[in-house]
Amino acid sequence: MTGGSRVDKLAEKARQQIKGAVRAAESAPAAPVPTTALSPPAVQRERVMGQLVRERDDAKELAAQFEGAAPQREIDPKRTRRSTFANRDDHAMQIDDIEFKGLVDSIAACGHNTVPVRVRPVEDRDADFELAFGHRRHAAVLYILAAIDRGEMSCERPKLIAVVMPMDDAALVDAMWDENANRKDLSPWETAHTLSLLQSVRKLTVRELEQRVPYKKSMISLFQQLLALPVEVLDAFGEDRRCVPAKTPEILSEALKTDRSGVLERARVLVVENRGSSSQLPAKKVLAVLLGQGLPGQGGAGGSEVEITRTASGVTITAPDLSDDELVMLQKTMAKLMAKRARK
Repeated sequence: MTGGSRVDKLAEKARQQIKGAVRAAESAPAAPVPTTALSPPAVQRERVMGQLVRERDDAKELAAQFEGAAPQREIDPKRTRRSTFANRDDHAMQIDDIEFKGLVDSIAACGHNTVPVRVRPVEDRDADFELAFGHRRHAAVLYILAAIDRGEMSCERPKLIAVVMPMDDAALVDAMWDENANRKDLSPWETAHTLSLLQSVRKLTVRELEQRVPYKKSMISLFQQLLALPVEVLDAFGEDRRCVPAKTPEILSEALKTDRSGVLERARVLVVENRGSSSQLPAKKVLAVLLGQGLPGQGGAGGSEVEITRTASGVTITAPDLSDDELVMLQKTMAKLMAKRARK
């Protein structure tokens, strides 16, 4: 007998015991009421009935908590496919992502994911289950297995622990939203994508969506505009869509109306610049370039990097257009450097 089937049988036995307790509490006859000189029969009867009602309610509450709960079980990660409604950006599941690397290390140390993923059974030649949520945990397990096979890691082969529940598309998207709604690491792009899925699959109006999620109509509209941005603008921030700020549509709104061709042309230049660079411009700089406030290497937004040059007479620091706040940060950095040198 496998671990999963044993747990399923124990769970079913517990369900039957709880249901039996509820039926017994509901059908139990009134107990003999002791009478004393201090307590009238009516008072004693009320106490006994009150106790029976409390026991019945406690049993019902326990049954309600248990009903529908699915036991955790180990499943084959290689027979588990990503959801067609996946909202996680692929870059969030690459080893150069700091949080994903931490997840890989944690699962490698534990031998399994400590928080179960949720999946639904599917009829597929290549898969037994489809993920509802837990795509990064699933990707981390697959990464470790591949690294072990390549000889790059020497830990135990990790297990993928899951809760298996039958779900239609609407229930799957609901589960995905409930899981990710309060996650602090969910980017504006991923949030916008999830909201769009929730609205389209559930066929919700904006008003109904507003009642379902913790966002006002204005913020929902901003997320919708984020998804509708021209692909050239999105690509200007790099391949990782998580880098696109939530307020990008608001910041570029007027420019896209009055100088759309100019914004798109500057976006294409940024894409080319990014391909030849080892680092991506910060989002603030990208927005400035798109607004026509300078191009990389031509001063303005792209030429604000600090340059340090050694000369015969000393050191020259060039900072063309740093803001007051950035100058203060530079001053603090230099002070820390001087203090560190003094301690040596």
